[in-house]
Amino acid sequence: MSGKKFSRRIFLKGSGVAGTTAFALSPVEILLSSLLQGLCDTAYAEETNASSITNYIHLSVGGGLPRWMFDLPLLAGEEIEKTFLNKMLITKITNVSDEEAHYAMTKYYGEQFPHFWNAKVATSDGGSRNVSELLKHILTFRGLNLQADGHSLNLEKRMTPVPGGYSLSGLAADRADFPFPSVYSNRSFNYRAPSGVGAIGANGGNPIAELLEAFKGRVGSRNFETGKTRFFGGNDTEVENLIQMTLNKMEQIAENSPNKTKKLFSDTRNAKRIFLREFGNLSEIYNDLNDKYENLIKRSLRMNNLSGVDSMPVIAGEIPEGIIDGSMNVSLDRFDVSGLGRIKPGTDLRDTLVFEGQTLGSRGETITNNDTTISQLAKNMALAEFVITRKLSSSIAIEGRSLINVTAEVLSDRQNPNATKRERNRFINNDAHPTGAIPTLFYFSKYYKGLTSCLLEFFNVLEATPSGSSKGSMFNTSVLNFASEFNRSARPNGNGSDHGWRGSNATLFSGMIKAPIVIGNIQEEKDSRNGWGIAAPLDELGGREMVIGNVASSISSILGCESPTPNDQSLVKIENHQVKSLTGRSKNV
Repeated sequence: MSGKKFSRRIFLKGSGVAGTTAFALSPVEILLSSLLQGLCDTAYAEETNASSITNYIHLSVGGGLPRWMFDLPLLAGEEIEKTFLNKMLITKITNVSDEEAHYAMTKYYGEQFPHFWNAKVATSDGGSRNVSELLKHILTFRGLNLQADGHSLNLEKRMTPVPGGYSLSGLAADRADFPFPSVYSNRSFNYRAPSGVGAIGANGGNPIAELLEAFKGRVGSRNFETGKTRFFGGNDTEVENLIQMTLNKMEQIAENSPNKTKKLFSDTRNAKRIFLREFGNLSEIYNDLNDKYENLIKRSLRMNNLSGVDSMPVIAGEIPEGIIDGSMNVSLDRFDVSGLGRIKPGTDLRDTLVFEGQTLGSRGETITNNDTTISQLAKNMALAEFVITRKLSSSIAIEGRSLINVTAEVLSDRQNPNATKRERNRFINNDAHPTGAIPTLFYFSKYYKGLTSCLLEFFNVLEATPSGSSKGSMFNTSVLNFASEFNRSARPNGNGSDHGWRGSNATLFSGMIKAPIVIGNIQEEKDSRNGWGIAAPLDELGGREMVIGNVASSISSILGCESPTPNDQSLVKIENHQVKSLTGRSKNV
């Protein structure tokens, strides 16, 4: 017997259960049925040890942010430290006044990772934890040739590698029978599923409310509309009648089911309480989750605990005469027509970030400014937690954006270079063309602190949530794909970086990954920019470079679905519910 006996399609079509249109369910009934169905499936899986669906979470960050200090290790083997000729490629500052820095790495679980992984971030209980806890569950593909430049093109390619073809989220959606086949926030990344089933956008201020608009409807003469305190308003009698109608239908499903399953539907009052708890005040549920993730980001940005990056004053120096882009130059807003927004010499970069009305550096100024955070990340992490843990969908695409609410005194313009102005509520653009080596290291290390605090919390929640299968927790049945369009091609004089589509990477996190995996080769010194991550051939691919199709096929192998690029071989396999690499040790050639 299969868990599919309780599938969404049974509710929608009434096949094999009711046999008459008298049991056709309204949208609200479908929602309630899905909630009760989740309980039913969980109990059934516990008794039968059935397998569950693998969740796919696609976390996209646009702008082409630099990743060599985070999840793109540029060294291989036993080498843990190197001074690159390219001044941009640094992970640790030795002497900030002389701009001395190097590419330092640290060894974890037998693999080399950048110095960032020595940092700590905030936890939801008010404490802190090591970001390195994530490394046990990381798989990163490095030396990825995207074969073409372009922001939008490569963002979409991460989800839908063949234009007009199937998307990873669509393929994942087709494996599940949850209320929402697939959910996306901000953009769908050309979503397309083989079955033709659609995806639902949740882009509003409260995306959960928007998501559940699809379930508003009528039951007889009763109109269930959104109220201030609960969705699907109406008096208690109406809600109770609705629940009873749903239970009547589900009793037919439970008739030949295990005793444990039958008991789930024997108490109408319990069903009503579940309904009101889960969907009666969605605004509060969402706001609590959003606040949790926002708090984690802001507190993590506040923590100056990474040696050689933010643990000491990071002072902006003078920009040499005639040099527009210096290594201590940072553009706060690429659309600022008044100039490049060069930070005033003598500024501690930590004082450009704000938490609870205080800057975070050596000056510690009191300032009226919103807290520095990562735009859209908390909102979308809250949405992902709600949707995945409540089994509303197994496929969701979310986004994070730039560091926002940054404040600084900047040189006003080229005509009057000595004049300064206070810039507030600005952002650090991820497309870091004019951002020099030290600001790049500082600001994006802060960015990754905020990101990893959210990932650690999200995975903690998944670990604490049973999957209803032999695999254990939901973390063991979930894959998160951290995707940005490309790495950056670093300028050799340290004054910025450009689009590095020939040397990109892709990173997955999952409870099915039990030790860090690094796949792919990079060239040590390809051109004047040196070893910034440019792709090198793989023996397992017949001497050619890795392309996005190989990553898509690898993700499909983990999800257990067909590949959107079947001609590109997977570089991993699943063995005893664990991800295993099909390649040799990564190397620099």
